[in-house]
Amino acid sequence: MADMTENKVRRNPFIGTTISTGKSEFEARMKVLEPNLAKALLAGTVHTVDYALYATRLIGADTTIELMQSADTKKVGVTNINNRKLEANTYAFVKGMQLLESTEECATEADVLKADFGKINKNTANGELEIKQGDKILFPRSSNAIFNHDGKDNKLAGYYVFDCPKVFQPLTDIIPTLYLPAANSADNNVAANTAIRIVFHCVKTNKA
Repeated sequence: MADMTENKVRRNPFIGTTISTGKSEFEARMKVLEPNLAKALLAGTVHTVDYALYATRLIGADTTIELMQSADTKKVGVTNINNRKLEANTYAFVKGMQLLESTEECATEADVLKADFGKINKNTANGELEIKQGDKILFPRSSNAIFNHDGKDNKLAGYYVFDCPKVFQPLTDIIPTLYLPAANSADNNVAANTAIRIVFHCVKTNKA
């Protein structure tokens, strides 16, 4: 019988540092996984892959917006997740996220599919974001100012690296909620109808 210790994931000495990889950070959190899934990772029948989880939402005149909703279904350019939940036995270690806004007015889904996305507008930048999974708060209401950059000093516009990385659990609602100080309008010198895109940069489990 093969010695399972040969396949055991070794703890990387760089865990928690800026040079640690998402893969090694995920493996350091094996204890949060369902035991059979952890064994499958050790055996190599399941592995980890890079993954960008995203959703796009029209804003309109709303000031409180759930950027992922329970009725969502996968559609290219709109979202790549169903019902704002990861599938069974799928865990995602979230390294960071982007908050982006359409660079032109978007009033319909057809507009979203043709839109460019970049730096958030000033009304969004003055708002707040909260991220929950189920009833657990993963990211308490915080200023959107951390996403308010165009990427010149970063690889990606609107990207924020989590100092306290998150782990999304399977079959549990992911609820990012955007709070705006006022409705988008000419009074704010921003387009009345825009779209927000949220992108979570992850390492997730995947069948080999």
